[in-house]
Amino acid sequence: MPMPWTPEVESAPTAKSLRLAQLEQLRQDGTLDTAQYDAQHQLILDEAPRVTEAGISSANLSLIKALADQATAAVPTFIGNYVVLGSLPQATALLGIQTTVDFVHDYSIELAWNVWGPQRLREEPTIDFPAAGEVPTGDSD
Repeated sequence: MPMPWTPEVESAPTAKSLRLAQLEQLRQDGTLDTAQYDAQHQLILDEAPRVTEAGISSANLSLIKALADQATAAVPTFIGNYVVLGSLPQATALLGIQTTVDFVHDYSIELAWNVWGPQRLREEPTIDFPAAGEVPTGDSD
């Protein structure tokens, strides 16, 4: 199936039509009898997508990425500071300043990229499809 943002998506078959075609093929092959086919056909027709909220916001994703960058950079930065300065208190103080400035810088860039970049995190709800083998039950249960 084409990706949602490509022009081919308008002419592509839907997931439901593909599943119905596969089901019809199983009936023609003799894998399913009429009763099994009818039951599965009705399940496919009755399926309704479930909408869920986006898993993570742009701000939270940016925060996680910036914190991960700082966590991985702290040790090599501290070692470099200590080797150059030769003083533990100065290396520690410089690390604090560098970490603060770097964090603000990295968070700002990540947030801008996640909000306006070409691979931005879109905050619209996503459709949750049933897992393989799961039978949708609806709200009547």
